[in-house]
Amino acid sequence: MTSAGSTSEQPAACPSCGAAVRHSVPWCLQCYASLEPERPQPERRRPEPAQEPEGGPDEPPVTTTRADIDAIADRMLAELARDAPLVTGVLARLPESRSGRLGVAAGLVAAFGLVILLVMTVLGHLL
Repeated sequence: MTSAGSTSEQPAACPSCGAAVRHSVPWCLQCYASLEPERPQPERRRPEPAQEPEGGPDEPPVTTTRADIDAIADRMLAELARDAPLVTGVLARLPESRSGRLGVAAGLVAAFGLVILLVMTVLGHLL
């Protein structure tokens, strides 16, 4: 079902990672890929430089296209995603396995129960 302003249907699954997506989100919540159709961008012309490049008249001028800039940005984002930890602080010290995390959760529940029991015992002796 499309909304009144939408001209095409949004996919039910992300084309990049295959995760199920909602109809109202503009990008995948799993891999952050854009789910909106790409619109053609008008080509912009750069003004010619008024000065000669520093390399001299024999060297060709260095031109950077939009595709080059996008490729550099994608490469830098991939490096950041690879190098940066997803979780920091106390959560980074939790075990990665499911059984390890269950063990930590069970230990926290047991410790909390012991604290409650101790508080109830102290209050029972005071009253």
